[in-house]
Amino acid sequence: MKTYRCLAQSLERFVNELPMMSNAQADSVCSNKNYWVLGASSGIGLQLATDLARLENHVIVSGRNATALEHLKKQYPNHVTVLVFDLQSEDDFLIVKKTLPELIDSLDGVIYCAGICEYVDDLHNNRALYRRVFAVNFFAAVDILELSIPLLKKSDTRGCFMGIGSLAAQAPFTRAQAYGASKAAFEYFMACQRIDLEPIGIDVCTVLPGFVKTPLTDKNDFKMPFLMSVDEASQIIIDGLAKRKKRIIFPKKLYWLLQIYRWWPQLWFGSVAKKMRRENDV
Repeated sequence: MKTYRCLAQSLERFVNELPMMSNAQADSVCSNKNYWVLGASSGIGLQLATDLARLENHVIVSGRNATALEHLKKQYPNHVTVLVFDLQSEDDFLIVKKTLPELIDSLDGVIYCAGICEYVDDLHNNRALYRRVFAVNFFAAVDILELSIPLLKKSDTRGCFMGIGSLAAQAPFTRAQAYGASKAAFEYFMACQRIDLEPIGIDVCTVLPGFVKTPLTDKNDFKMPFLMSVDEASQIIIDGLAKRKKRIIFPKKLYWLLQIYRWWPQLWFGSVAKKMRRENDV
């Protein structure tokens, strides 16, 4: 255990000592490009779309909330194009497949921020709940990558497909069976795509955030450690995008705490997980 603890401390010191790109440097790299942000009507997606538009990029914004997307377009009329559709609708998907190449010739980056969370509040395996969560958090991302590859290959530099995962997939949590499993599947999918897309000039980046204050996390009925604002999250993500990082993980303190499960599963299940557990109905 002492060896693992020393290794974790050494890795944390190494990460903290890495040179950080200044905001101005990151902004200059991530400007005058074409981006497609999905899940752009709220939360991290909305903030990223706003910040990228502010940096004078052409940003296609997608989501179901047309009002929120149109409001963003009013703020940046010369830099935002609205493409409203429902990720769970096969008809919408087919329309977007035809419409997207008509809106833009190439994409420098696609940022998949769409996601939902439904907790399992009883011990019944509700298949419908699992299907809803996986439909958005995993299967829709697979579809969007399929649409994106031809346009990302046309980027003047290297295209980048970025997706928002979650630190929740790093360890098992009570009630998070559907959400955590969908994010774990997404993270593995992205890692495999990173290997296969690199030779054709497309980078793949997985973002693993902790708790970020958004409409999604506002629904949580428990204390969220190291809670961050969407402004902070967006700046970290844009910095990582500029550096072409393969994984963007924050906050680091929460990440290292979750590694307890990797190193000492007995401690996690014997103490930490038990304290979080609630009494469930059978």
